[in-house]
Amino acid sequence: MNRLPSPLDRPAVPLRTLIGIGLLGAILLLACVPLPTSTATPPPLIPYPTRTPTLIPTIALLPTISLSISPTPTPFTYVVQPGDTMSAIAARFGVSLEALMAANPTVLPNLLPIGATLIIPTDPDNPAGPAPPTPAPFTISQASCYPLPDDSLYCLALVQNDGPQALENLSARLVLFTPNGQFFAEQTAVLPFNRLSPGMALPIAALFPSPLPPDVQLRLQPISAIALPPDDPRFLETTLSDLTTQPAPDGRTVRISGQVLLPSIAQSVWIIAIAYDKHDRVVGFRRWERQGPIPSGALPFVLTVAGFRAIGRVKIFVEAQAE
Repeated sequence: MNRLPSPLDRPAVPLRTLIGIGLLGAILLLACVPLPTSTATPPPLIPYPTRTPTLIPTIALLPTISLSISPTPTPFTYVVQPGDTMSAIAARFGVSLEALMAANPTVLPNLLPIGATLIIPTDPDNPAGPAPPTPAPFTISQASCYPLPDDSLYCLALVQNDGPQALENLSARLVLFTPNGQFFAEQTAVLPFNRLSPGMALPIAALFPSPLPPDVQLRLQPISAIALPPDDPRFLETTLSDLTTQPAPDGRTVRISGQVLLPSIAQSVWIIAIAYDKHDRVVGFRRWERQGPIPSGALPFVLTVAGFRAIGRVKIFVEAQAE
């Protein structure tokens, strides 16, 4: 998320706020009504220069992917594709050839059968053993990819915590395949926050550099998520105040300003603004951060979020870590 601004004239447009308190600290969620059109004409601000990105029509949007807690470990496996070799598979997943062979003792490296299922080792001290337990449950939806001016591909997805406990160390694997199912590339995406509170949804993103084959398809695989105890003292309860939004005339950017009210000294404060289109799909996000120590009281902020398509509303979340 290394991709994932210019002031506009007032009047400012207030947003309707929704406040949600997470188990590990207060996170304030701001959901705005459809943004009005401004008559100001500031210098343009777009997510990427030159051509306007468009959604790749050949990438099928994934249905919701739900995980359930498993009482036993679930190994990570890979199905051998035409042209695969044992050494190439080992390099692809960042494991040694010896560890991969040890995890699959019945498979001959020089006679690798197409369609065979290989166990990908995750523990270097026990390569033939099972993988770590299945991550705590979370949902992945809204997978979309956009071509950029340099012919690279920027992919977004929305991750939601449907469980009763907050999650941290959440990550997912975004994988590109050719139309015939051949593996092409993968990226690991992490949340823009440290933890995901119950009921909260945040985006993840990955950039796939060019060149890319035509008509690639995106698949997602959850990797990790750890459920947190309810009384974690690492995060502060915060409040957002004096929030204003200023949409650009073309609806592609929104400038947001306000204050974070801190009850005590903070080690860091992160704010994320998530842009949704009129169909309620994520089209962009932007993170603002301040490192501490940060004194208690009001911390002002200004950030501009840009979307790949016209923005219908924005949501704002705050995460503050205690010193």
